[in-house]
Amino acid sequence: MNAKQQQSPWMRVVLIAAIFVVANFVAYRIFVRLDLTEYHVYTLAKASKDAVGKLDKKLMIKAYFSPNLPSPYNQNEKYLRDLLDDYKAYSKGKLEYQFVDPGSEDKLEKEANNFQIPPVQVDIMQNDRVEARKVYMGVVLLYGDQRETMPVIQSSSNLEYDMTITIRKLTLQKQPTIGFVSDGGSAKWSGGYREEDQADLRKLQGAMEKGYKTRPVTLSQPVPSDIDLLAIIRPNGSFDAKQIFNLDQYVMKGGKLLVAAGRVNPDLRQGTAARVDNQLFAWLKGIGIGVEDNLIGDFHCGYIMVTQQQGFMMFQNQINYPFFPQAVGLNKSLPVVKDLQELDFYFPSSVDTVSAKSEGLKVQVIARSSNKSMQQRGRYDINPLARHTAKDFVEGPFAFAVAFSGRFPSYYKTNSIPFDSTANRPLADASYPKDSKDTRVVVIGEGNFITDGYLQNPANRAFFLNTVDWLSQDESLLEIRTRDATTRPLAEVAPASKSAIKYGLMLSPVALLVLFGIWRWQSSKRKTVWEEKA
Repeated sequence: MNAKQQQSPWMRVVLIAAIFVVANFVAYRIFVRLDLTEYHVYTLAKASKDAVGKLDKKLMIKAYFSPNLPSPYNQNEKYLRDLLDDYKAYSKGKLEYQFVDPGSEDKLEKEANNFQIPPVQVDIMQNDRVEARKVYMGVVLLYGDQRETMPVIQSSSNLEYDMTITIRKLTLQKQPTIGFVSDGGSAKWSGGYREEDQADLRKLQGAMEKGYKTRPVTLSQPVPSDIDLLAIIRPNGSFDAKQIFNLDQYVMKGGKLLVAAGRVNPDLRQGTAARVDNQLFAWLKGIGIGVEDNLIGDFHCGYIMVTQQQGFMMFQNQINYPFFPQAVGLNKSLPVVKDLQELDFYFPSSVDTVSAKSEGLKVQVIARSSNKSMQQRGRYDINPLARHTAKDFVEGPFAFAVAFSGRFPSYYKTNSIPFDSTANRPLADASYPKDSKDTRVVVIGEGNFITDGYLQNPANRAFFLNTVDWLSQDESLLEIRTRDATTRPLAEVAPASKSAIKYGLMLSPVALLVLFGIWRWQSSKRKTVWEEKA
């Protein structure tokens, strides 16, 4: 063996080492990631990149996390570190972050408390017993003299959205303002309304206030000019002539409107529903939008728990309930539902699209029922124990949610201006606008689906928040929120198939190992025979 052959192994080692050094050098300066997940959940969305890429001064993020957290909290910490690395990579040097252990020093613990990051108690398995431990899992964002706190990070679900919306809240000069109508028995916002039949929006309010300014608005006065979007949720009372006029003029001036209202008010305890007679629906009809005087049921529906008696015993049973339809007919061309699979509605009415088209408005159906639907008119029987057969579900599909855009005609083109008895004159002179500026109105045929008593499906909340983003022209956030709202239920299979799948999964690894062993044994045996012949 000559000297050249002796040196070749060492040369190969040096060459491989050099390749690794160069690859690391290039990778350090070129940020590349391959994300094969369906919705790219491990890749920063454009809204996140823009939020940190446009920082005009230093943003400091301090994560107050206790070390050695138990599962699953340790995975949340890891995801947060990776997420902050990504933000930093796109921030052009304007974002820095650090992890701090508040338990290591009294000063740091006091600092965390000053930032309103509280300790939380988690259970830890140690020495064959469960022990309670006080830990910190919070984040504070510091931007100039401003700060925002995320007190407890308990899940990685929607963490990117929460982080991005918090960064935007710190850096945007003006946050969009959403006004929630408090008149007409509408679902209440921020509390303070005494009507017993009002629904709560507290669960939704927490999510809304991360990215928007929100406040209740009364239509008894003209809608304030700083309201970027007006929302009317589940009104079960009535609006007077002055309130309707102020609503009409808000839209005529180009204001965006979101209405979630149905024509029935259910009473499940009695198994009946009352017709909602509200001037709001007459006004909607006047500007080209109709909410039908009906109740829609669907063969494709959710469940309801009912109490039934069998002998002397009372049982809770889960039964299909057609008036909790699941809308699977989603318009995936629209960003508000693009990545969602289905929405749950509760006692919905259908939304008419014919009148709007005759007015020259652009109509986009967002969600609809299946072909196997039915409708009730006039008298509503919502008794969960009422028997329905497949023959009842022969209508449909019906539109549950529709987006309208364009120039809307004023309701007062064909109706007289209300009279102001206090001033002894009409509310407006002949110069009021007869047609709106270009604007958008979204109408959903019921408002229960986002109230506290019904808000179960995370896709419902995502849909409503997406609609708010879309109407307020902030569409870039939609991509992030819907990543974690999509459900992936297991396919339904017959009981016999379930057993086959179960035992197949249990035995297949063993079978593969045995087959691999046989293959290795046969290969070794053939090799021995070949060597003996040689």
